[in-house]
Order: sequence, then C-alpha cells, then structure tokens
Amino acid sequence: MIILTSRQAHLLKLLNAEEDYRTTSYFAKQMGVSGRTVHSDLLIIEDYLATKRNVIIEKKRGTGIRLDGNQNEKLKLIAAISSENCVNVGSTRERRESIIARLLRNESATNFRKLAEHFYVGISSITNDMQKVEHWLSRFGLILNKNNHGTSISGTESSIRKALASLIQEKINRITDSVELGKNVGTEKKKQIIDIITLFLAKDSLDQAEKMIYFIEKELNCHFNNIYYVNMIIYVAIMMERQAKGKYLRQNAAEEHLINNLHILKTYIVAKETLIKFCKLTESDALEGEVQYLNHCIMGSGIDEDIGKENIRKYDPEVQQLARKLCLLASDALKVDFDGDSILYKGLLVHLGPMLNRMKYGIVIRNPLLKQIKEQYSAMFGLATFLGTFIENETNLKINENEIGFLMVHFQAALERNGATTKIIIVCPGGIGTSELIANRVRRLMPNLDIFGVYSIRDIGHANIDEIDFIVSTVPLKNMRKPSIIVSPMMGISDVKAINNFYLEYMFKNKKAISYFNHLSAVVKDEFIFPKLNVDDKNDLIDFITKRIEDKGFVSSKFADSVKERESISTTDLGNGVAIPHGQGRYVNQSVIAIATLSIPIDWGKNKVSVVILIAMRINDKKETKSIMGDLYNLFDSESILERIVKANSKAKIRNILGK
Repeated sequence: MIILTSRQAHLLKLLNAEEDYRTTSYFAKQMGVSGRTVHSDLLIIEDYLATKRNVIIEKKRGTGIRLDGNQNEKLKLIAAISSENCVNVGSTRERRESIIARLLRNESATNFRKLAEHFYVGISSITNDMQKVEHWLSRFGLILNKNNHGTSISGTESSIRKALASLIQEKINRITDSVELGKNVGTEKKKQIIDIITLFLAKDSLDQAEKMIYFIEKELNCHFNNIYYVNMIIYVAIMMERQAKGKYLRQNAAEEHLINNLHILKTYIVAKETLIKFCKLTESDALEGEVQYLNHCIMGSGIDEDIGKENIRKYDPEVQQLARKLCLLASDALKVDFDGDSILYKGLLVHLGPMLNRMKYGIVIRNPLLKQIKEQYSAMFGLATFLGTFIENETNLKINENEIGFLMVHFQAALERNGATTKIIIVCPGGIGTSELIANRVRRLMPNLDIFGVYSIRDIGHANIDEIDFIVSTVPLKNMRKPSIIVSPMMGISDVKAINNFYLEYMFKNKKAISYFNHLSAVVKDEFIFPKLNVDDKNDLIDFITKRIEDKGFVSSKFADSVKERESISTTDLGNGVAIPHGQGRYVNQSVIAIATLSIPIDWGKNKVSVVILIAMRINDKKETKSIMGDLYNLFDSESILERIVKANSKAKIRNILGK
C-alpha cells in the first residue's frame, strides 16, 4: 500500500482545487519546490489513486494536468488524505515508520537515493534512519540486507507478521487516547483506528478481516471485546494481505501433536471453516499453517461470553490446577481466604487459557490501563508480578507486564470482595449536600469502602464514631477520637491513593495489623543493604548487586543474566518509585533480598525509581515464599514507609524500618 507524504497530499489538494489544466511549473511555484519534485510526486500519486478511488490525473500535452473524476469521489478522496493520515516529511519518526512498512510489505530492495527523493531529505538522513530501522527489526529476528541492488529484509514469515502487527499497534498507541481505547470504542474512535491501520494495510484486507471476525463470532456464539477486537482486526488483515502476496505460514512439524488436540476444539474447527470460506488456499500445508495462525489469534483473544450455544466450556486440567495454585498463593500472601470465591476461580479459568496461548505464540495484547494500574495499585501489581514468576516456573513460558496487569485485576477485585470492611464517615463544611457529592465519588472510585454516614461539621457531634475506622473530611477537624484525612472536594485519583495509604499507616501504627516485616527482614541481609548509591544505569546497578550476592554464594553465576533477561521481557518497575528486579529460582542457592536506595532516581523502563529491591527466591520454598510475598505487598502498599526508606541514609535506619 502506498502512503503519501504530507507534501504529496498537499499537491493532490491543489489539483482538486483547480478546474482547468495547469502546468507542473504552476504547482511547483505554488508549493515552493522544483518541477522535478512535482514530477516525482505525481508518479507516486498516480500509483496511489490506482488503488484508492475512481479518480485519475489527466494529462494533456502542451497544456498541463488536472484531476478527473466524479465530484463525490473527489470529496471522499480529499477527506481520506487529511494530514493525520499522511506521512509528515518533517517527522523523523513517521519517515522511519514508512520505511519499515515498505520493507515489511514489499521485501524488495529499497534504494537510498529513491527514499531520499521520496521523503525530500538528504542521503545522510536516510543512512541514519536505516541504522534505527535495523535495530527495530532485530527485535523480531529480521535482518537488513544491503547490497548493490539496494536494501531489503530477510526473516521468517511469522517474524514479518509479528513485526508488521507491532508497527501498526505502536502507531495506534501513539496517536489514539490509550485510556479511551480500553472503553467502548465509539464510531469516531473506531474510524480513527481503522484510518491508522489503512496507512499500512489495504482497505480491502480490513474489510475482509471484519467479515471474517463477524463470522467467527457468530459461529462461536461469542463477542470479542473492544481491546481484543482491534488486535484481531490487525492480525487477520495482515494474514489476508500476506496471503494475497502468496506468503503463507506453513504447518510447523513440531506442532503437529498440538494440532491433533486442537482438532477437537471448536475454535480450531471455526478457524478452518473461516479460511475455507474466505480464502483460496489449495495447498494443504499452507492451509494448515494459516489455520494454526488464525486459531492462535482466536484462542489468544478475550471472549465476553462462554463459547458454545449452551455456554458450556471445558477447561484444561492443567489450567484448573494452575488457577487453584494461584488462588492459594494469593490467599496466603494477603491473609485473605479466597477459597470460596467462585468469581475469582472462574475468572482465572477463563483468563489463563488465552493468556498461556498468547505467551506461547508471541501474541501481544497491549493493556491500555497499565500505567494507571501501576500508579493506583502498585502493591497488587507487585504481587501479580510474583504470581507471574510462579506461572513461568510452572509453564516455562515468559510473561510480560501487559499480561501481569490483566492478571492483577482479578486479584484486586477479589481483595475488594473479600477483604475486611473499612468503615468511614464523610464530613464537609458545606452541608449534607456537598458531603453526599463526595460520598458518591468515594463509592465510585473506592467501592471497597463502607460509608457509615455523611455529616456536616455542625452535625458531626451526633455521629457514632466508635463503629468507624477513620474520617474523610474536606477541612481540618479538632478533638476527634478517630483519625481523619483531608481530601479535595473534587475527590480525584490522588485523593484515592492518599486514603489507601492513610488507612494502611493507621493500621500499622494503631491496630498493629502490621507489626514488622518479619519474614522479609529474615532474608534481607545487612551486607546487601545499599543506601544512597550513586548509579545512573539500571544494568550497572543489577551487576553491582548480583555480583555481591553471588560472591557470598546465594546465587549462581547465571542469576545476573536471568535478571536482565526478565527486564528485557518486561520491566519490573511498579509505578510508585520502586523496582523489583528478580531472576529465575533455579539459579538461587538460598533465598535472599537486597535493597538499594538511590541518591538520584534513575530510569527503569518508562518510570523513574528511587528504591530497588532485588529478589532472589527459591520458588520451591512455598511457605517461605508466601510469607515474604505478603510482607512485600504490605511494603509496596505503604507510601510513607517507602518514603522513610528513600530518606534513610544508613543500613541501620533501613533495618530499623523493616524490623529486626
């Protein structure tokens, strides 16, 4: 598919504005470019129009050129080439995306000189672009080949499809509102997403993909929610476009035993029926390979309703066993009984199967709320990270932070359903109407809190505060027998976090629900507490800490590499200034945890961190692991304790905060 630059789009609009024939020199003067540039752009525009609309450029020797076609078609064409949908020749990022798309979609030699002319830049700019392009492609195992004929790529068909999907997803993530993408995608939002996809894939491929997905949903009696639907559109449209070029995924001999099992699944049957109905694949080997691809897409997508007309689903015994183990681990860590929570167990059954398939086949579903999850639920995200490590140990698959975020939601919801009730009252000086307004915001943003009553300051004396845990107020209160926290009348996310942290501190100081981090303290050795380090690179910090615990015999020499491998798959920052790098348990001789604080926060993924807790745990030590996970959860959930650790300037002070 041809992608116009913003200059070429501008030329097309000038052509549309003229009724009569105009010379190329006329347009060159209008645009402030050379006649040669206009001639070059016209060739690309002609190719573009051949694939888009019933509109052509009509040429008349000695007179000039003009745009010819139905007026309605012209209007549709101009609407389709808005500046948002064209490559900005001044944008380095857009230019590199376009080069990557050309290489992935054509796989033919690309000449530096032609690229420079197309993007109206110098050869040196294209040379720099190609260095970045080569690095980006290497993430997918694709190689940039350079010879006398030009530059092209080589790699497996599977890698090319993954790279193209990632390129499109990155563009969507950057241009669209990530939060809105996670909600109901309205007509305008969907149109914006489709417009972005059509920058890289032919509209016919997208139309065909939508028909196929509708057929799949109807056959499975299910519905793909919005997040998964966008990903399905991308992956299926890529499949259709690659097939149109004669590029097929062949059946993987190593997966033949899996296919024998998949034959009994309705998802596999529907995948095959879909391809037979919509695709002209005569080679059995190619058909089977594409069925595997489409079936993996379906199995790796979320489904709102159970598959089957009677909503009956049979779950793999291994998935059932994994779900039970995760429930038990979380119960012990959080000191909450999830044994009777059928909602959690069934939710995990539905979630884990597709998740494991995504992990196995490299299908990435971006979590649109990951940033918010880390910010608001950093403690539970930390716990989910440990649960993810357990899943890796059980399955030998690698889990990324998007999947950890999805997994975390199940346990956060279960905690809110099963945790001890927190009773509060709301106080506001403006009267009961204003108090009710705040109460409604609390109910919406913090459904786990039980609002015992709402009061004005005048009526607070009539409240039975013996039955409550604390007071939420918009003004300072004096001579109250219960602690209070001041919040804004607008009750935003920062107030929600403040209330959560306030309650944890109240429990810590007054009810002694958390006396000390006894289990954590037992595995934090004094020689592995490093306050106020001056390090500016996370890999240097990992090397520094792992070398010391290795020298003492706690881990083997391979542990450091396993920590870095984990970081390359998924960064371990929790979004609250804390990072928890960890490696594989099989390289741990004895469980140990090291704590480092930094004089100046350093970059760790997309966030900066001030506290690094490096964890070397033997997963087989189940009892010890559960207890330490519980202590770490409480630590991550306490903003003030983390602040005290950051400020501590000696090992003794950090040790004192954790307890003896």
